[in-house]
Amino acid sequence: MGKNAISACPCCGQQIASDRLLVDLNTNIAVYQNKEVEIRPPQVAVLVHALAQAWPKTVTHIDLGYAIWGLFEPELMLSSIRVHVSMARKIICRLGLVIEAIEGRGYRLVLPGQPLATAFARQEAG
Repeated sequence: MGKNAISACPCCGQQIASDRLLVDLNTNIAVYQNKEVEIRPPQVAVLVHALAQAWPKTVTHIDLGYAIWGLFEPELMLSSIRVHVSMARKIICRLGLVIEAIEGRGYRLVLPGQPLATAFARQEAG
């Protein structure tokens, strides 16, 4: 398939570009380049969905807190977000994708062939 090939979502049949990550929040299925994975728990699916929607931009910790829980309490949620990101990384790596931590800002989704912004993320991905 070419770089911008079109495929159908296995969940709803919607046509999608295979070079984009699609996360169906009804089924918690992520699809990328005709591969799919189930993302559990649902909060992790919401996190991955937020990163996919913002790609290639960074999603702040605050925005992730609002996306997942509808609020953001830094002292309570920063460690929870880190745990959810860790779970998401283990799942989406099966699709060849990486979640990069941008120190002091948040996280961003990195697609294959896209450069990592930080040396720490390069070590983590390699």
